Amino acid sequence: MKLLNIILIGGLFFSVSLMASESQEETAMIKSKIHQALGSGKPMKDFYQDIESKYGKRAIASLIEISKDQQNNDQTRWAALFGLGRISGMESLGVIKKFFSDNSWMLRDAALKTAAALDAKELVPFIEQRLKDNALVVRTTAVQAIRHMHETGSSSKLVDALFDPVNYNKGKPLWIQKHILGAIGEFQYKPAVPRLVELLETTKDREFQGQIVATLEKITGKSFSGKPIGEQIFLWKRNSLAEMTF
Repeated sequence: MKLLNIILIGGLFFSVSLMASESQEETAMIKSKIHQALGSGKPMKDFYQDIESKYGKRAIASLIEISKDQQNNDQTRWAALFGLGRISGMESLGVIKKFFSDNSWMLRDAALKTAAALDAKELVPFIEQRLKDNALVVRTTAVQAIRHMHETGSSSKLVDALFDPVNYNKGKPLWIQKHILGAIGEFQYKPAVPRLVELLETTKDREFQGQIVATLEKITGKSFSGKPIGEQIFLWKRNSLAEMTF
C-alpha cells in the first residue's frame, strides 16, 4: 500500500509539474507572439484573433501573467491586458480594475480603454477617479471612456475637471478640455451652462471660447453667432441669469 501511495503521489507530482511546464511554455509563446505583433505594424486585432483561435480560454492565465509582470516592458503588458479583455470579456473586470492604479500610465490607460470597450458600468467610479490622474493622457482617456459609455451621471465631475488647474498650462487650456466639452454637449448637461458662461468670460483663448460657445449652443439650442465675442458673452450671461431666475 505504501508503495502504491508513493507511486500515486509521484505520478501526481509529475502531472502537476508537466502542466506547469506546459503553461510556462504557452506563456513564453504568447509573449513572443505579442512582440512579433507589436513589431509587425499590423492591427493588433489580428493577433488577438490568432491567440483566441489557437489557445482559447487557456490564453487567459498567460495574458494575466504577462500583464502583471513588471519585468515586461509597458507595451507588452499593454497588449496583454487588451487581449485579456477581448478573450475573457466581462470575466476580466476584477483583473482590469487593479490596473487603474498601476505604476505605469500605459497600463492605467489600457485599463480605461478596455473598460470602455466592455461597457463596464460597474467600473465607472474607478474611471471617474482617473479624471485626477497624474498623466494628462490618462485623464483624457478617462473623459473619452465616460463619453463612449454615455455615463451622464459623471457630468458634474467632467465640469469639475474642466476647471481643474492641472488641465491648464499657464492659463492656456490643454487638449482635454475639447473632449470634456464634447461629452458635456452630447449629454445635454444643462447645469453646466452657468459655469460654461463663467469660463467663457474668464478665458482669453479664442479657440477655447469658440469650443465653449459651440457647447452652449448644443445644450441650450440658442445661438448668438455673428456678433462680436464680447457681445456674445454679455448675451450668454444675460440668458444664463434669466434661466436661473425664472
